[in-house]
Amino acid sequence: MDMNNAEKCAAKMTTPASLSLLQSVALRQFIKFCIVGASSALINLSIFSLLLYGLHLQEALHSALANHPQWQQIVTEYQLWVQLAALAAFLLAATNGFFWNSRWTFRHNDPSRRRSQYFKFVSVNVVGLILHQIILFLINRALIAGNAMNEKGWAPLIAFVMAAFIVVFWNFFANKLWTFNTES
Repeated sequence: MDMNNAEKCAAKMTTPASLSLLQSVALRQFIKFCIVGASSALINLSIFSLLLYGLHLQEALHSALANHPQWQQIVTEYQLWVQLAALAAFLLAATNGFFWNSRWTFRHNDPSRRRSQYFKFVSVNVVGLILHQIILFLINRALIAGNAMNEKGWAPLIAFVMAAFIVVFWNFFANKLWTFNTES
């Protein structure tokens, strides 16, 4: 019995070797996702630092609101320059992540859906950010429990890294299965 190429390909996809290949594709995607994530983290930190320390966002906001002392007081009381810098940095980093993940990590997606994919990507990252903050709080609290001096030590950094390690899996699978899913 003679099989055509499509039947041969389908038969090959059910072998243990093909399953291993599929797993390695997912592993390669995960590694690419982590590389893009590292570049986005660098962009996030760089933009945040540039806005706060290079462009002196605090002084710029106070100057822009010179005729509105009540707004200046609100900006000062809530340190809104920090929040604005963090928001701008997050959006630029998320945009970098979307650009490279959509074109490199998950490149077999539909370019006509980029706008909806971008909003899904940002949504996944916002959920990831919230999860990271919650996990960071819980782990840091557990690490410093009963040791007030550890608050200024390594506990916050250890908690930050542990939370990031956990959340990267959420971000990867949510983006793989929802944002860049070619079947939806």
